[in-house]
Amino acid sequence: MKSPLSFLLFTALLFACNNESTDKTDISSADSSRTKPETKTECYLYTKNKDSIRMQITINDKAVSGELIYSFSQKDMNQGILQGELRGDTLLAEYEFKSEGIVSVREVAFLKKENGYAEGYGEAEEKDGKMIFKNAAGLTYSDSLILKSINCNK
Repeated sequence: MKSPLSFLLFTALLFACNNESTDKTDISSADSSRTKPETKTECYLYTKNKDSIRMQITINDKAVSGELIYSFSQKDMNQGILQGELRGDTLLAEYEFKSEGIVSVREVAFLKKENGYAEGYGEAEEKDGKMIFKNAAGLTYSDSLILKSINCNK
């Protein structure tokens, strides 16, 4: 007859093996259900003569945040932050910036093109202290003013 000690060791070993395989299955199931969206940073630049627009954005799934700088000859520079989202091939965001010592907020839109982003223009109105587009779906996008993709380290 087998000793009671051998029986207890065998049972404990069997129980441990069963728990280990269950834990591995649970962990791998949990990992596969927690896929994180890819976060990426992109930079864009438009330059013509002494005018420039620089945009650096971080995209996390559809959420977008970043910095936008308008520097036009003979005008005050506008520098601020973007907070918005991607809607298909359109970036729609609030742009909070400082110009002439005053902080302002306005809506901006950029359409993704093959070689960069084109800024959207349209009629705007003030609402709750912000300038917003009256009809974001009816914006006009300039083919002559394209912010082209650049290396973010420059």
